[in-house]
Amino acid sequence: MENVEEVSIAHVETLIGGLLDKYNGVESYATRYMEGVMWSDKENYYRVSGTEGLVGAVGAGVKAVWEYIKKMFAKIKAYFSSGDAEQKANKAKKDGESLSKTIHINTLFPKDRAMANKVYPKLIEKLRASDLPEFKAFLNKLEQAKDGLAKDQLQDLSTFYHDFFKRELTEIPFPGKQVRQMLLEGVNALRHRKAAYDESGIRNTFLDSIMNELGKIAHDAGMFLFFFQKDETIAIHTLPELLVDSQKMLTVSIERIREIKKWVGGIDGDIRKLDAKVSSGDISEAEQKTLNELKATLGSVGSISSSVTILISGIQQIYKQFRFLE
Repeated sequence: MENVEEVSIAHVETLIGGLLDKYNGVESYATRYMEGVMWSDKENYYRVSGTEGLVGAVGAGVKAVWEYIKKMFAKIKAYFSSGDAEQKANKAKKDGESLSKTIHINTLFPKDRAMANKVYPKLIEKLRASDLPEFKAFLNKLEQAKDGLAKDQLQDLSTFYHDFFKRELTEIPFPGKQVRQMLLEGVNALRHRKAAYDESGIRNTFLDSIMNELGKIAHDAGMFLFFFQKDETIAIHTLPELLVDSQKMLTVSIERIREIKKWVGGIDGDIRKLDAKVSSGDISEAEQKTLNELKATLGSVGSISSSVTILISGIQQIYKQFRFLE
């Protein structure tokens, strides 16, 4: 489920941790990761590979890493500025709106004779075209039931269709387990990020606002999970409600994507403020605090971006599954 912006954000987050650890003479996973990245990027690896002369020798390495971080952040900023993420969410929302117009209980199981005679033959063709084994079994059962009808009953099948579909097509195949796992992955990542922030002791208004949004989307996605209690099927009568709620989630996702664009702009300002000091290789306690806050902000933005992407992908799978009903 990784996207360019999510990989880049996690990448930069770890590099900032490596930069701070290296400057303070601490060997860690982050410093080893940083050294590997700088080596593979041919960014004067020898300048960051040593541990001696923390300010002197490492100062040049800090500058090299900082330049690389700025380069990577520029890519992150370019992605969110491009509007690609919002376009994907808007496309999914449009697909869902189209599907919602088609799928509601009265449309799927019409009682009106004229409507039934029009809808059910088309629905049978859609089920046949879907090529799912469950629908093949249903259609075989339907044909067997029709074979048992009297001649006068065959003259008008509207009542037969209505009763048979309402009785037999109560649940339809649905990738509930797969979608649930995707959503749980996103919700758990958000909750983990929130817990880590609460324990970090880092506090500022900017980060607090991001954490507030993070908590909201974790809650909304958690509530959305209630639709996926069964692994492989979904009850027909819950489908319209599922589509309505999925549209709400996509609206929330679009709002969060717009918030991320604002946050990335705020991060850009922090990087500009830090640039001269960090580039000099002499990082004061105040700059280290700001770098730690920047690291936390990037990580939180990455978690929200990832969870939104997962939500959109999960909802797109739902729409894809029921596209045959349009």
